[in-house]
Amino acid sequence: MTKTLTRDIKTKKGIVFAAGEKVTVAFDVKNPLCDVKASGVYSATTSDGRRFISANFATIGLKMPSLATLERYASEGIAKSVFGARVEPDGWDAQGSPSWLLVAGVI
Repeated sequence: MTKTLTRDIKTKKGIVFAAGEKVTVAFDVKNPLCDVKASGVYSATTSDGRRFISANFATIGLKMPSLATLERYASEGIAKSVFGARVEPDGWDAQGSPSWLLVAGVI
């Protein structure tokens, strides 16, 4: 999914990804538990091929749902993925993003 950075990101190597830059966000669906943590680890690639790993969803304008919302997802058996699709609580959407319950470590 393509998102826009909400703030600058500076890597340990000194590379800067500027706020407003469009990035393609992806999770590792082949090894899902490797990239899904409460910190929100994902990889992002710019249009010119520069890649970075981030541990903060706020950098791409996403916010973790409230505890009440996560509880509702768990009790109803239907959750939203990070990219907003309806998924099973332990599921992934067609674009490759996990449910917020997986990200939060509830499941």
